[in-house]
Amino acid sequence: MYTFTDSDIAYAIVKAKNKGIDIKIYLDKQEVNAQYSKSRFFINEGIEKIRISSNNYIMHNKFAVIDNKIVITGSYNWTASAGERNDENLLITDNEQIVKRYQDYFNNLWNNKYSMERYQELLNHPGVRTRISHQLSKEIPSLTKKPIRFMNINTASLEDLNKLFGVGTIIAQQIITCREEIGGFKKPEDIKLVHGIGDTKWDVWQIDGWVIRVK
Repeated sequence: MYTFTDSDIAYAIVKAKNKGIDIKIYLDKQEVNAQYSKSRFFINEGIEKIRISSNNYIMHNKFAVIDNKIVITGSYNWTASAGERNDENLLITDNEQIVKRYQDYFNNLWNNKYSMERYQELLNHPGVRTRISHQLSKEIPSLTKKPIRFMNINTASLEDLNKLFGVGTIIAQQIITCREEIGGFKKPEDIKLVHGIGDTKWDVWQIDGWVIRVK
C-alpha cells in the first residue's frame, strides 16, 4: 500500500491478527515517517511482518491479496480521503489467473525489493513504543495490553466523548442529543442507536481498553 492512514481498516487488520491470521504489510518508504501513517501503530500492536520498499522513487501499488484467493486493487489508497472525498476506483476479483499474478508480484516485492535499513528506521521511530518481539508479546501479553478506561455515556461531556475512536464533535453531539431524547441509555450497547456508531467502532473501543457504562 502506497499510503495507509485509514483507522477503520488498520483496526480490522489488528483484529484479524489477534484471531491468528497471518498478516504481511508492504509499504512505500514515506510510510516510515508520514504523520498519519499506521506503520507505527501496526508495530505497536505486534504486527512485525512489515517491509518497507527499497525503491528510491515511489512504490505506488495499492492492492491486497487475501488467502491467495481474492485480490483487491485499484486507485484507492487505504486512507480516509479515498473513502470519503476522492474520486477513486476499486476492483475485487477472485479470478485465479489474476490472483496468481498479484500473488507472485507481491512475493517478488516482499522477497527482493525491501530495505532493512528503512525497517530499522521504522522500529526506531519515536512513535513506536513496543520494543519486544512478537513471540515475546504472546508470552507476556500484559506488556502490550491496553490500560482499562471507563466512559459513562449518560454523563460524558462533548470533550469526553471525543476521546473515543471515530467520534468527532458532530457524532459526540448526536450522542448527547440521542440520550436526552430517550431519557438516557439503558445499556451500553444502546449507543449504537446513534447514527455513525456501529459494530466496528464498538469493537475498536474494546481493543482500546474502553469500558462503556451507563451509570
